[in-house]
Amino acid sequence: MLYDRRKQGNMLKLQVQQATPGDLGAVLPMMTTFYGGFGHAFDPARTEAALVTLLADPTLGVVWLLIEGQELVGYLVVIPFLSLEYGGITALLDELYVAEAARGRGIGVQALAAVESYARAAGMRAVMLEVDHSNQSARRLYERNGYRAVERDVLVRQLDEPGAEA
Repeated sequence: MLYDRRKQGNMLKLQVQQATPGDLGAVLPMMTTFYGGFGHAFDPARTEAALVTLLADPTLGVVWLLIEGQELVGYLVVIPFLSLEYGGITALLDELYVAEAARGRGIGVQALAAVESYARAAGMRAVMLEVDHSNQSARRLYERNGYRAVERDVLVRQLDEPGAEA
């Protein structure tokens, strides 16, 4: 178990466990819901292949399961990369998903704390993340926990799409 924290009030203990290749069947349905909730293109075969690669090689990053009590309520993905701007290895919180039925119980706050603890222990300099413009509740969560918007846009060119060769 990577993170285990008791909170006061009605919150149950959140456990954060590193996913293994055997957890593929539990993570993929949550990814489908996560991507679909924002209208993102989702290619199940491509996503599964990428997830298999990540789960097989922890040097590429980590996938963690978010477990409240005995219930799997979400997952997150952290990818380390070198940032000259931030002066060293930086954590990209690539995905953070909490099941709709489990939202509003402090799971996101505890998950962010786990990511930050992990990043600090690994000597990382910063934690970066992206949030959809339409996801204002997630944005409020991040801002309440010290994350700030930077004045830039994320631009992506998908290199494996037809016509992207040149």
